[in-house]
Amino acid sequence: MNLGNEVRITLEGCDPNVLNSPALLSGIVRNICAALEVEIRAEMCHTFEPHGVSVIAILAESHCAIHTWPEEGRRTATVDIFTCGEVDPVTVVPLATRALGATSSSFTVTERPLATTPAVRTYPGFPEYILSAPPYGHFPRPTFRRGVGREYLLEPEGLSWSRFFTSGSYRPPAGKDILLLHPCSWAKPYDFSEYIARLRRVTDLHDRVHRVIISNVGLVPFEYQMNEFFCSYDYMDVSGERPSEEEDPRALFRALTSDRIRAYVSAHREHYKAIVLLGHPVAHGYHEAVSKVSRESGLIGFQAPRAETYRAAVEESRGERDIDAPLFTARSLEELSRGLSAVEKELNRVRAVTHG
Repeated sequence: MNLGNEVRITLEGCDPNVLNSPALLSGIVRNICAALEVEIRAEMCHTFEPHGVSVIAILAESHCAIHTWPEEGRRTATVDIFTCGEVDPVTVVPLATRALGATSSSFTVTERPLATTPAVRTYPGFPEYILSAPPYGHFPRPTFRRGVGREYLLEPEGLSWSRFFTSGSYRPPAGKDILLLHPCSWAKPYDFSEYIARLRRVTDLHDRVHRVIISNVGLVPFEYQMNEFFCSYDYMDVSGERPSEEEDPRALFRALTSDRIRAYVSAHREHYKAIVLLGHPVAHGYHEAVSKVSRESGLIGFQAPRAETYRAAVEESRGERDIDAPLFTARSLEELSRGLSAVEKELNRVRAVTHG
């Protein structure tokens, strides 16, 4: 449950005449509240010696406050707005910047959750998908990115999401204790691609499966894939140049993904009972990393397709543009489904033994 949204604005190079004027600052607070269409219930202003003013408005929807430092060398103001309901306080950042005559501004946005439950909204018409503000601060709205390299693999917002998914603030869905790792797709959102649609026809038969997508911007639990950041990239080489071994982004991607799998499983070890990988059984895949994580964490492990199935699937999908096509052939997905059934059977057996 989300308690509300908070924006914290820092304004520098402000007009000192405004910074030291209680009347002007009170007017700015009222203008901000009017722009947000929120109701002021009470207002308080305090002037400090030798300079500085604080104005606080108590709102029916929460609060709005301005604090100023007019002294030479600082000329700074902060504006803090916390609102509940559907009000978006980010919309008043330009208004506050102009009103205080600032030469520069920065801001962060935080969704204030109840306890440790992430603040969420569902994608319209699809209640299984969660929309959320980027965790740990505000990031510019993503534009569509196409390319490869370190800057694409280590984007700040992607790293922020990765920290969130391995934190106590993120909780995998209740009742889904089989972790299934599988590749992403060119089409976005992933679940509406042809390949992932085939996969979903399998996983929909296994209620305990929680899909986590191996993407170029990090591991993405399926329920978060509708967020704009995960829908606005293609990881593909558009330079036409062959990178050196030291600069090969594929090697960095494999190393980062292996580390992210270990971190994710470690963070949610108490939730999952098994880990399953749909991946390429080749040297540059993740079979070894997942096998190691399975052993170290004590989780039941299964990987599909097997080498012989994979070789046949490669021949079957020859001519397909997508490198992951062999993983989504009928034979590969049939093997995955049999493996999931075997994992479920083993988990049920262990539970029966444990509970006597």
